[in-house]
Amino acid sequence: MIGSSSIKWDGFRILIHYDNGSVRAYRRHGTEINERFPELQEIKLSVKTAILDGECIAFDVTQPADQPPKIWWEDAMTRFHTKKSTAVKSICKTLKAHFPIWEVLWVDGQSVTTMTFDKRRELLQTVLNPSETISITPLYDDGLQLFLGVKQQGLEGIVQYNSDAPYYLNARPKDVIKK
Repeated sequence: MIGSSSIKWDGFRILIHYDNGSVRAYRRHGTEINERFPELQEIKLSVKTAILDGECIAFDVTQPADQPPKIWWEDAMTRFHTKKSTAVKSICKTLKAHFPIWEVLWVDGQSVTTMTFDKRRELLQTVLNPSETISITPLYDDGLQLFLGVKQQGLEGIVQYNSDAPYYLNARPKDVIKK
């Protein structure tokens, strides 16, 4: 059964490991990316340890204020490919990274992957306090309206979730649909 829908962000997947205030972040295949995103160290959670699953997106802060912010794949990848510390420090001023999170996988020493999507989302609400650096990807009940709005704005697409599904490690389940 498909439940809620969310915006499909135009960035890249990130797994955030939080351990007593220290943050380490990895791409899907295990590449650690901490040095490229100093914003990660601003993340504070209400638990001792957690693993969060989400996206890294980038905002061009030099864009005129009277225009809605655009999130482009190229900006996220520019941030990802910037590795030298002086270049990272400089690019943070123009391409601001943000981390919308859609899942929590681990909390205080316990895997939560067998919980339903809805239960994990409830838990995520208690773990993560949204900030300028990190947020919880909003969910919408009307997937068709969301899709039409996203299409009209020229965004990437949407994702639909099965409310009752567990989290599948290392696999894209057939009940999570990207359009």
